[in-house]
Amino acid sequence: MLPPVIRGSVTDRPWGATLARLMTARSTGELVVIADGKRYAIALNHGGVVGAYAPGAADSVGRIALTSHLVSSTQVAEITRRIAAQPERDEIEVIAETARLSQAQADALRRRVIGQRAARTFALEQGAFAFDDKVLTKDLRGGAIDTRSVIYLGARMHVSEPRLANELRGLGHRFVLLLDALDDLPRFGFNDAEKPVLEALRRGTTVAELELTHRELDPRMISACVYTLACCGAIGDTGGPRIEEPVVARVQTPAKLVNMRASTEHPVVSRTMTPPPVVARTTTPPPVVSRTMTPPPVVSRTATPISERPRVSTEQSAPIAISRTMTPTPTPAVARTQTASPPFAQGSSPALKSVTIPPVAIARTVTPPAGVVEPRTTTKDLDARDAFQRGEMAMRREQLGEAIQAFGRAVELMPEHPDYISTLAWAKFCAAQDKGSIAEETRAAFKKAMRHDADSVTARMCFGRVERMLGRDREALDYFRQVLELQPRHTAAASEARVLEARVK
Repeated sequence: MLPPVIRGSVTDRPWGATLARLMTARSTGELVVIADGKRYAIALNHGGVVGAYAPGAADSVGRIALTSHLVSSTQVAEITRRIAAQPERDEIEVIAETARLSQAQADALRRRVIGQRAARTFALEQGAFAFDDKVLTKDLRGGAIDTRSVIYLGARMHVSEPRLANELRGLGHRFVLLLDALDDLPRFGFNDAEKPVLEALRRGTTVAELELTHRELDPRMISACVYTLACCGAIGDTGGPRIEEPVVARVQTPAKLVNMRASTEHPVVSRTMTPPPVVARTTTPPPVVSRTMTPPPVVSRTATPISERPRVSTEQSAPIAISRTMTPTPTPAVARTQTASPPFAQGSSPALKSVTIPPVAIARTVTPPAGVVEPRTTTKDLDARDAFQRGEMAMRREQLGEAIQAFGRAVELMPEHPDYISTLAWAKFCAAQDKGSIAEETRAAFKKAMRHDADSVTARMCFGRVERMLGRDREALDYFRQVLELQPRHTAAASEARVLEARVK
């Protein structure tokens, strides 16, 4: 249940997520945004947009009617004069009367005016908003517009490219469409152009992959589509970036999946989808290594005469795990004994030409050079990261209790990780009713995080937002400037700093 009055900055979170939150809560009231001395308003009725106001001339009802080809340019001046002379009358009724529009045309014009004015709030890079549970819009006769279509229109037409890219990074990396959101897709205002994006999201994909595989589509449309679905909770982040790191696999791939991904005629020696061709074994080890959690059986690397080697059955389908652990004396001389009679080279013994090699998962034990510590990711690290990502998703859904629990689990597993400490403190501060009573505890947590990592951007960003919410503008500005020193292109910190600099002056 939302409080009767909500206040904040348009940069606190993605603006689409703020509107989605009001939609999900089925809120009724008026959302007012003040930016650069101008007032913008969106009226909501049970989560749907029923009215909107924007001060720009491009959003005037006469201009929208003209671009919709409902009135002529000679009628615009007359319409403007009549509206100014009768401010108490509904603008759409004045236009319908002047241009003799049908009821269907008047209703379509009303929906377009409301949608365009509401979407205009996405163009605001800074400003303060307040939501009150009293609807101040005069007329609600046109029916409600689905908020999801307004979010998509605003993201596609008005959000700047750097801001859209930055907010997408905050929403996740690799997304997959949720099953319970399939029935709601028609409400987003999508058409045939978005179908390839939605089909790819059913399987799971990233924005970069979508732009690469669908070059015929507008990249901005792709980003806006993913942004809208993520803000409304219709897609979930699958945590894709972790596969790019040199981590230890927590679960071995089943034999059925291996057989689906690779040909049974070639050994699988990498984690890529395409198996490499069969080549002669040389002293150079394969460049890509797959590490398994369970030690495989050890097979000696010493040379065995060809006549004594067993014939491999072609009916064998399960992957064979071959360890490259040197036994018993791992010296270069042992590795070179393979070159005496390469078993897979062309022109080898006729007895081996009919052998079909099943999929082979090669595991290697690599010893790093002296003095070099090889980075390893443990199961505890992965569990902590999973908990942290669950907390981030809960924060975007405004489920603060779930977020605190998830962040607390991450801190429990890795108590010295600065990002986990900072986000837990930030979630607790957001959930606190009396923020002043928890302020010192929150500051202590941020300082602890910065002691563990002197260059922690997350700790400084959260610290700045806490100080801004507590009314300490100068202290907040200092932290945002520190973020910009560490990351000069941090869009959120730059926006926060601009607002506070103007306020401090």
